[in-house]
Amino acid sequence: MKKLIAILLSLCMVMGILLLASCNKGGNGGETTGTEAAGTQAQTPAESDKATDAATDAATKPSETEPSETEPAGTGFDVTTPYDGIHMAFDWYLSGNGTDGYSIKTAYDLAGLAYLTNLVANGKSVYYDDAGISIVDTDGDGDLTDEEGYNEFNVIKGNNFNGNKVLLDADIDLNGQEWLPIGMSASFNGNFDGQGHTVKNFKVTGSKAAHLGVQYGSFYGLFSVINSGSVTRVTVENEEIIIDVPETHQQSPVFAGFIVGAFASNDVTVTATDCRVYDSKITFVKGGSVNTLGYITSRIYNATSSVENCTVYNVTVEGDKTQFSLSDGKMATILPSGKNYEDVVKNCEEAARDPRG
Repeated sequence: MKKLIAILLSLCMVMGILLLASCNKGGNGGETTGTEAAGTQAQTPAESDKATDAATDAATKPSETEPSETEPAGTGFDVTTPYDGIHMAFDWYLSGNGTDGYSIKTAYDLAGLAYLTNLVANGKSVYYDDAGISIVDTDGDGDLTDEEGYNEFNVIKGNNFNGNKVLLDADIDLNGQEWLPIGMSASFNGNFDGQGHTVKNFKVTGSKAAHLGVQYGSFYGLFSVINSGSVTRVTVENEEIIIDVPETHQQSPVFAGFIVGAFASNDVTVTATDCRVYDSKITFVKGGSVNTLGYITSRIYNATSSVENCTVYNVTVEGDKTQFSLSDGKMATILPSGKNYEDVVKNCEEAARDPRG
């Protein structure tokens, strides 16, 4: 009897083990799903809705690499309409100072610098709104004193930046537009530091001077005239100077240089240092009474002024060479009295190979 009871107990234990194994296998034959293998659980309807909302937000959110700020809206860079407010910016001037340096970052800023300098000679002012970037002239006559709401605007007087520091804090592409040189109607007298940055893709013809009431295109370049101060560490690329002076203005002299049209002062030192000019040309069609050209500047008057450590590459001058002066050294042509070329143009070269690599 005892043996029979022991056999029955053993059979019950075996059956219990088999039954437990069968329950663990479930209905999938013992295989685990991908979700179970990853240790995740099925989402409730509420959790599913939250996940969908998160995915939608991620798809519509702007990329973090996109710029958070854009330049003022408008039709493009064009200094022929100096009062419309969308082509020039002045917030850099309102927020900066000449000791620490005014910061130029966009084509709008650079055009604003040129315009503020050129305002000195004709006594005009810039009128801006509270945003600091707009000039408003609704009837287009260049006079804001007759505008509705005139008293709501602030005023910036012209400035030749005498002794002030101006910093180029970014490369600027002018996209083939015609450039009104800095210091066209009044000389720039500050210290412009390009900090190794480039201003590229622009042309200078002189015609932009008309709305300023100054002589047609007497001085051509990124800068027109510097009477005191300096230009350092700036590169110009793909600049085209076109000298085609109309008969009505041919009594005026022409001075052209890719960096500065002319160093004007007899008494004050002016310098251009560590400047670069690439892939640029001067096209001479018709000039003025006297026509003087140079790769960096056309003339240096003061004996202590100089052009130093400057390089040009792939730069050409086209036109009737009997009609203009260009020195053999080419960096500058008119020199201070009693000075040789090597005295004022130092360590400069016209490179045979592209220095940019």
